[in-house]
Amino acid sequence: MKNKVVITDDQGKTHESTVWNAGDLKKFPIKIEMTEDGRTTTMLFKNVKASKPDATLFDPPKSYKKYESQQALMQQEMMKRMGVTAVPPGHP
Repeated sequence: MKNKVVITDDQGKTHESTVWNAGDLKKFPIKIEMTEDGRTTTMLFKNVKASKPDATLFDPPKSYKKYESQQALMQQEMMKRMGVTAVPPGHP
C-alpha cells in the first residue's frame, strides 16, 4: 500500500513523504521516500521481524561507564585527550 504523508513542523513548514506499507506486516512502513531542497532520501527496511526483541539487546555494553553528570563526562574526555590519567577522589 502506497501513501502520501504530510507532516507540519512546529514552525509551520510542511514535509511530504511517500510511504509504502506492508499489508502482511501490520502496515509496517517498509519504504519511505522524501524530497527536500532537491535531494531525495529513501529509507528501505529489509528483513523486518514483528517479533519481540530479546531484552538483552537493550542492556548497556560491558564497557559502559556511568558518569555523575555531563560535566564529569566532558572532564574525563578532556583529560583523556590531554593524556592525563584520572586519579580517584581521596588519593594524592
